[in-house]
Amino acid sequence: MNEIEVVQDVVVFDVITSGENIHVDVYGSASNVCGSITFTFSNPPEHRAKARLLRRWRDARTPVTYVATGSTIALQNDAATLGADFGAPV
Repeated sequence: MNEIEVVQDVVVFDVITSGENIHVDVYGSASNVCGSITFTFSNPPEHRAKARLLRRWRDARTPVTYVATGSTIALQNDAATLGADFGAPV
């Protein structure tokens, strides 16, 4: 069974696209993490949409949550997700 690693309040520092890859530098959280993640999207419209989203998060300094299980990593905006689920404004 894979363990799940969750780090809240991470901020996107930089987003660089290269071919199918999107390189994302992140930092922050209560434990002062700093690292890089590479996402790969072979579908061009999906690649562009994800890059735009990551850049919006970077520009707005949106706190996101880093979630990793096995070799799968995700960044998610919990405030937007939970706000929509509970009907709260975001």
